[in-house]
Amino acid sequence: MKPLFIIAVLAAATALPQAAAQGRGPRANPSCGNVCNQSGPHAPNGNAAGDCNGQRQGARRGRGNGAGQGGLCGSAQGLAPGGTNLVIPPGVLRPYVKALQATLEKELYARDYYTAAAQALSGPPRFAKLAQAEQKHANAVANMITYLGGTPVLAHNIPVVVPATVAEADATCEQIELLVIDVYDRLINACPDPAILPMLSNIQSANYAHLDAVNG
Repeated sequence: MKPLFIIAVLAAATALPQAAAQGRGPRANPSCGNVCNQSGPHAPNGNAAGDCNGQRQGARRGRGNGAGQGGLCGSAQGLAPGGTNLVIPPGVLRPYVKALQATLEKELYARDYYTAAAQALSGPPRFAKLAQAEQKHANAVANMITYLGGTPVLAHNIPVVVPATVAEADATCEQIELLVIDVYDRLINACPDPAILPMLSNIQSANYAHLDAVNG
């Protein structure tokens, strides 16, 4: 099975309805504060109403900072165990949780692909490190789903094709990271609760670091 076919499968169901970016419910003095403070960008001057733009720009500025190789907040610390206290309309919440679940599946696939590349190729150690980072991303996304009242499914049905060469692995890795960067841009722009913005931005910063890693 060719890598491009796998990327096409991954790209399916990534669209997030535009309504999710607009129909946000009332907010009880929310803040885009530092939910995760080990690595990645934060927007201390961000809009208290949850404007995502400062976070998204911060993620782009944080490109290449190595967040994907180390202590990204995979445990979703800082999110209230009881879930969001915002009133988010079902028409916004359901599609967003669905989009997070689709993202979780992509993170789990990326973890398994990088693991397969690390096991099959006696090449750079970056594949094993990337697999560890993707597991942290998956943990964070799963916790965001729980926080928003959903039940994460910790599995994917995307076949993992073991790469034959480092060059082939890098090419597929690049396509994976470009895809998830687009996915996280959509998640950040449509976020219904600013409490999860710093975490999404940290993951996006890590995605750019991953892209830099596979591009040498």
